[in-house]
Amino acid sequence: LGGMHHGGGYVEVAEKSASIAEAFYEKAANLGHKKSHEKLCMMAFERNDNSKAIHHATLALNGEDWRDYPKLSMVLGHLFFGHDEAVRLVGDCKKSHYRAKHYLKFASEAGCTPSFLTYAHCLMMISIQQFSFHDKNLWDNDLPIHEAIISALPHISFTRCSSIPKALYWYRKAVAGRKGEVCDEARAIIRSIELASQQQCANCGKEARALPEKKLKNCIKCRAVCYCCKECQVADWKKGHKIDCVKYD
Repeated sequence: LGGMHHGGGYVEVAEKSASIAEAFYEKAANLGHKKSHEKLCMMAFERNDNSKAIHHATLALNGEDWRDYPKLSMVLGHLFFGHDEAVRLVGDCKKSHYRAKHYLKFASEAGCTPSFLTYAHCLMMISIQQFSFHDKNLWDNDLPIHEAIISALPHISFTRCSSIPKALYWYRKAVAGRKGEVCDEARAIIRSIELASQQQCANCGKEARALPEKKLKNCIKCRAVCYCCKECQVADWKKGHKIDCVKYD
């Protein structure tokens, strides 16, 4: 009955009404129906009722395989990341990039497209917090998130940061075949990451301007890091880039 009123697919039988649908979903959820919790979570998320969204997502996922509920993982990831960039508290849960990463990873790997961009942002914010000498509290800036990330890139040490190849992979996935202002912002981040990576060898830290040819060579697989010589590329691969490297077709 909740589905009939929510989807409006049975117009001869039930009118489309979110409030009526929600009442039926609540009754089913109280009887332990996990899919009703999922529906209630998505409805709460769409109307920015974050506390209720977290409540129903948690109940729906309790004891379940996260990979079977990618949309719920997406919701929790967005909320813990701070879906609204001005929000510092999400319901009763404090914003956490690490918790967001946990949920967004499941959602993104399950093919939940709306998670791709936020997951990439999350990986970049963690990289900035861990591996830069820049202002660690970028979230307090007045800058939009894409500008904050771009402004921090020159201060990131590519010799220490392992999340950038994965972040770049998900940025590329997020914008593939898509248009719009948000995609344009993501493309600006992609260009900035590629430019920043070309300035410093990811293994020894040697700057491109110090080389006779003034240019580093890309990792041909991920195109996210660069090296001054083959020896540095082999050394970095053994140190861990073979785990971090992600090919984007």
